[in-house]
Amino acid sequence: MFALLTFSLSICCIQLIGAWLRFLSFKQDMSPEQIRSYWRKVLCLSLLALPLYACIFHSRGVAVQPYKAVLMLGWIPYQLLFLWTVRGRYLEHLFVWSMSALWSFICHNWSNIVLAIFFYGQAEDMVLKLHAFLYLIWFLLLFPIARVCFTELLPAFSLFQSKLVRAYTAILPTVMLLGFVVLIADSTLWHSWEERLARLLLPVAFFISYHLLLKSSRRIYEQRRLEQKAAIMAREVAYLEEGKKLVEGSRAQAQAQQESLFSMYGELEEFIKAGEIEKARQLIAAQDMKLSAASITPYTDYPIINAAISIYLRKAEEKGLSVKQKVNLPKGMGTDEQELAVLLSNLLENALLAVMRDKETGAAAGPGSISLILQHIGEQCVLEIVNTSVAPLHLGKDGLPVTSRQGHGLGMLSLRNFLKRYDGYADFTQEQGQVTLSMYWEDKKC
Repeated sequence: MFALLTFSLSICCIQLIGAWLRFLSFKQDMSPEQIRSYWRKVLCLSLLALPLYACIFHSRGVAVQPYKAVLMLGWIPYQLLFLWTVRGRYLEHLFVWSMSALWSFICHNWSNIVLAIFFYGQAEDMVLKLHAFLYLIWFLLLFPIARVCFTELLPAFSLFQSKLVRAYTAILPTVMLLGFVVLIADSTLWHSWEERLARLLLPVAFFISYHLLLKSSRRIYEQRRLEQKAAIMAREVAYLEEGKKLVEGSRAQAQAQQESLFSMYGELEEFIKAGEIEKARQLIAAQDMKLSAASITPYTDYPIINAAISIYLRKAEEKGLSVKQKVNLPKGMGTDEQELAVLLSNLLENALLAVMRDKETGAAAGPGSISLILQHIGEQCVLEIVNTSVAPLHLGKDGLPVTSRQGHGLGMLSLRNFLKRYDGYADFTQEQGQVTLSMYWEDKKC
């Protein structure tokens, strides 16, 4: 009975190794409490499995069929427990499980080859006990490689954004594994050398190639990420320059208005002294029109945001568009004033271009309109821009518009960067000749 318990303990250790490999891939995403709770449950499960395995081998004997059945099915409770601990990431679980099963299969076949060389023709029970022991030896020898490989699996897998690519990446090693399992799911103890070598070399070649493919993909994605980051940084430099120009323009405009007012006061004084009241009224009316056309409306307590909104809404009014706005931002807002001003400039410019493109092509049914709502609600900011446009709205996989117009791509890149920076969400819709952007983000300092 002691020999059966020792043999059963070896198989429990094999199952624990598989559980450890799968855990290693998810370790970075698990809290310390999750880790402690998971391993307590795993050890309890192993304590239950140990006498169960011993009973199976006591009743069926240490034979090929029960041994293979225990190895092929014993991992299921451990995997179900892991799925319960780390929930909702089914493709990642499938991918990690299949790769860990391939690793176990490689260790399994190394043991087969050693046994075929040194213990061919020996008693079946002794060969199976040695096989389980050799599996543990191979795992210890390959421990450094396994640790590196399985730690890097999910970071590489997470780079694939397409659901189809992720599904293909997860399913392919599973299909490969199932093909080998079908070949060995019999009661044969000794297979031919051709079968032994094929079952070893093919999984090794597949595992190495797949791992290198993932590393290459990771390098490519990292390179693209660096390129995008460089483009974003270049755009942010442009934002700073645009913001600086807005401020300088506002100051120059205020100075010019002040000088114009001084000149106007002189003319007005002369008209009044000469008793030419009508000319004085005409001068005042003309000055009012100039001030109205050049003024920056104080929508908020943030001058750059006021300038951005005023410039584009005034442009829309000058082009005969119907303009509506409702802006309400509090003092001490966490969102960076300059980033929000540049974002508003990009979005309002895109909306204005879309409306004007309809008017130029004759597709617009009316004069066209632009509506802006910018509110602060609780801990979030809400932005809605509605503009008339009958041109089809083409959305990318991320839900943002895609276009071939030069400059618009960087505008959408700035929007993506803004949403990521402030944990925001944007939704573009088009109904009955109107395009609506609904957007919200967390009002926080970054």
